[in-house]
Amino acid sequence: MTLRKITQSAGANVAFDVLAKLLDVAPDGSAHMIVRGDAQGTGHGELRLDLGHTGYRVRPGHRLTLMIASSDFPLYVPNSGTDENPWLATLHKPSAQTLRADSLNITVLD
Repeated sequence: MTLRKITQSAGANVAFDVLAKLLDVAPDGSAHMIVRGDAQGTGHGELRLDLGHTGYRVRPGHRLTLMIASSDFPLYVPNSGTDENPWLATLHKPSAQTLRADSLNITVLD
């Protein structure tokens, strides 16, 4: 999956995180994570986020949901918005990014 970063807020930060989860959502609303991926962006341009390869059968009535976020605490430490080590950062810069996904290719086998 390729995400194209198209805008960043004023006072643009050096670094930001993008995390994605592909979920199987059951008719009752419960969700099961199939795969996850993460990448760190450092400015304008394209960002490649790899969800890896997997085989998965979606049951009748279920649907796939792609969830994209900028953090996944407590699994990942929040990005400080700077190029400092996130575990040692003393300065934190909030920011906002707008992302657009070009395409998501899924192969369906009967």
